[in-house]
Amino acid sequence: MKIAVVPHVGRAKGHLLRAIAIHRALTNAKFDSLLVVPGRARTFLRKFFPDISCEWVNWEFDHSNMLTLPRGVRQIKVAGQDLEKTFNSFTPDLVIGIPGFESSS
Repeated sequence: MKIAVVPHVGRAKGHLLRAIAIHRALTNAKFDSLLVVPGRARTFLRKFFPDISCEWVNWEFDHSNMLTLPRGVRQIKVAGQDLEKTFNSFTPDLVIGIPGFESSS
């Protein structure tokens, strides 16, 4: 079974850490798992998890900046195209999303 793990990545990286744990557990259980990560986490992953391989997508949103509407719509289109390209080549049977949530006051 092919499984894609797609976390939201905010400033704290907590969702990414959970996604890495899920991805590793799936891989250890012999599933074909792909970690799909927003490019904003590239430096973090390379520094703290250099052994992790993943697909990068252009997703620049975080909890605090939904951007301006026109820029936001363009960003959704770009992210959608990146995900479509990734899923056309990997064709997962299951996608596990690790959503973000508003945690600031």
